[in-house]
Amino acid sequence: MLTVPEGVKAASEDLSWKKGKIHALRPVFRELGMPAAFVYETLEHSPGLSTAELVRITRLSRTAISEALEMMAAWNMIARDGHKAWSVVSTTSLKDLAEHFGVLEAVAVQLQKYRNERILWREWLSKNVNTVAELLSPGEDYPWESFEGPPDDLTLSHMAFTSAA
Repeated sequence: MLTVPEGVKAASEDLSWKKGKIHALRPVFRELGMPAAFVYETLEHSPGLSTAELVRITRLSRTAISEALEMMAAWNMIARDGHKAWSVVSTTSLKDLAEHFGVLEAVAVQLQKYRNERILWREWLSKNVNTVAELLSPGEDYPWESFEGPPDDLTLSHMAFTSAA
């Protein structure tokens, strides 16, 4: 169950999920940071926003928004028009920027690491997990004590002293 803190409950009730595909963090924003990712995505969905509107929509601090806007404008990812509204520059390639920052290599290394870990995990599972169910014959008693907790009348000290003896 999801527990929403009281301080943000009122604000979260006003927000709704947008339909569509949820994608992972784009590689370039591993270098530029999460505030830049939030601001860029907001500008993609609602172009022509001012800095104040971005602060209101993203609920990030004005300082974080200003730093993200300045950094993305320096890399020609976004531009400001005469009405002081920000919009995404469609000719700038996020993939080219990620390659320039060296992030694509880091992503490839991470993906290879995860592949190797999955291979090791599957090998461990195949060796250590018995997938064949143990079927008892009708005359055998089921080992309940192996799968259930101790009886209610036992105490921890009773179990500790009887197992040590």
